[in-house]
Amino acid sequence: MCNDWDAISWTGLSDIESCSILPGTTAIDIQENGTAWFIAISTYYHGNRIITYANNLNENGSFTQYATRVTYYSYNYYLRGKKLLSLELVGKDAGEWIVSITNKTNTMLMLSYNSLMCFADDAKKWRNLNNVYSESISPEIPITKRISENYFADYIAFSITIQNSRIVLFANQLQLNGSMAYYNPFLYLGIENVGTIFNGWQIRIYNPTDTSITVYYNTKMCFENDAQYWTNLADVSSVQVPANGSTIVGISNNFFATHVAISCFSSSIRTISYGNQLGSNGSITINHSYV
Repeated sequence: MCNDWDAISWTGLSDIESCSILPGTTAIDIQENGTAWFIAISTYYHGNRIITYANNLNENGSFTQYATRVTYYSYNYYLRGKKLLSLELVGKDAGEWIVSITNKTNTMLMLSYNSLMCFADDAKKWRNLNNVYSESISPEIPITKRISENYFADYIAFSITIQNSRIVLFANQLQLNGSMAYYNPFLYLGIENVGTIFNGWQIRIYNPTDTSITVYYNTKMCFENDAQYWTNLADVSSVQVPANGSTIVGISNNFFATHVAISCFSSSIRTISYGNQLGSNGSITINHSYV
């Protein structure tokens, strides 16, 4: 049982459990809790939590019933003017934050998420995430995911994969009232090792957006630190990659350098896709960074 304001606002509830209800009736158990005198039951639908709460419970089955609704903040993530996802923080169950995700495009999307909270740099670079799950999500059908607290980590991280490219969405400062701090998504362009050319490699660069995009690349192989931080690159060139298309560029070998480096601007942030361990069979190991 809980206090009146916690029931009305669906906050401060540390013993939430959930169940699926079939047509008909379903019995649940709610324990007494000190001097608390309310019971609280809710369901979530399209940004609204519908709450039924009651007090004055008696052994003869009588009680006083109320109902209310909590409307949650809806956070919309856009990529170059196109709406991708909406996220809503719809509750907290003990040490788990409950997030509702809706695909706002008109096609299926491949969604990935880390089931544990993580640190800012790992969320933004989509790295060191050891609890990632993925699934396809249909347009305009909300799904809910639980993200567990993780010591001092304070970010939640999601990503979408389109045309070999990864779009990373992240947020922090999660609050029980449904608010959170959210940011423009990071676009990491997809790159593919097409094969060798004389003294170098052919790299295909993908653009998953609905507009043409300027892509920068170092025309020679470089070292990992220079690729990751986009420094000491003396051979940078640019190319226009068409909307929802791809372009192949050539990158020359450069003595003992091991990496290819490609970047674009995502809002005011330079996002970098860089890769090494290129093989004649098309293999490549890809990482992401930003500056």
